[in-house]
Amino acid sequence: MFKKTRTLPLVTMATAMSLFFLGLVFVSRTSHDFSVLRAEYTVETADIGIPGITKMYDGRLVNKGRTPVRIEICAYVDDAGGRGDAPAFSVQKFDAKHATWETIVDASDARACHAYPLGWVTTHLRTRWLWPGQSVSMGEEATAARGFLKGESARFLLFTSYKHDREHAPQEIPTPAFVINEESGGGAAGLRVRH
Repeated sequence: MFKKTRTLPLVTMATAMSLFFLGLVFVSRTSHDFSVLRAEYTVETADIGIPGITKMYDGRLVNKGRTPVRIEICAYVDDAGGRGDAPAFSVQKFDAKHATWETIVDASDARACHAYPLGWVTTHLRTRWLWPGQSVSMGEEATAARGFLKGESARFLLFTSYKHDREHAPQEIPTPAFVINEESGGGAAGLRVRH
């Protein structure tokens, strides 16, 4: 009788350890399955002082799968003390003449993760898990103030990691295209479009 009651906890412990190990193997193999990631954009009305601009755009990387995915982000502390994470991104404009997307802003290089005045105070690159249903935002910006004209199409490319000189190119995930329906008035050059 003594031996039977002692083996049950051992079998339970061995089963739990096996399941834990199998879970780790499963997660490590699926952690680079970027096909479950989607890029979405949002538009909100805002006034940030740029003449003619009333909208802020944001791109968001969303995990639509059933398992977590590892991505590289820029972890930052902003000038108000808030903490956040931002994925690498690019802003693209559709060139109707050549039917291609032209990159007009590229913030996908590892050097883009840096502090800047009235924005990010401290920054560092790190990897994190993006769990099912979670998302990470690139941060709002006045996309129309980047030289777009009314009626032009734009999109964001969000990346699974930042570009490093010695590594292969990260997976890029485009948002659906959106039409810019405003343009900056005179004197907008040199104004800050990211907030």
